[in-house]
Amino acid sequence: MQLKYGTEIKESQRFFLKLFKKDEKEKKKEKKKDEKEKKDEKDEKEKKEKKKKKKDEKEKKEKKKDEKEKKKDEKEKKKDEKEKEKKDEKEKKEKKDEKEKKKDEKEKKKDEKEKKKKKEKWLLPMEVHGLAGG
Repeated sequence: MQLKYGTEIKESQRFFLKLFKKDEKEKKKEKKKDEKEKKDEKDEKEKKEKKKKKKDEKEKKEKKKDEKEKKKDEKEKKKDEKEKEKKDEKEKKEKKDEKEKKKDEKEKKKDEKEKKKKKEKWLLPMEVHGLAGG
């Protein structure tokens, strides 16, 4: 058997050469296997990161949507409160006006009664003396 440079190998060397080549082959195989495992791990890691990123994006979007909804609800609530306040204010004003109106009517009746009384007081002496017209 000959090597590249034309040197002869003895039988004992041939055995070790075979072992060496076999060992080299196994090392290459092992190296290839390790590289494949590393690549698979890397791919798996990237896949997980991508999935996590997608999930985070989805959660962020959902959170933003919820915030928007919450803001909208608060705005609606404020609007409803304002309308209720306006309505209550209007009712209060109407009650006040009604009370004022009743008070004015009472006052008017009282004034008319007093006027009538005064007129009667004034007319009474006139009737007694026969001066009342009528």
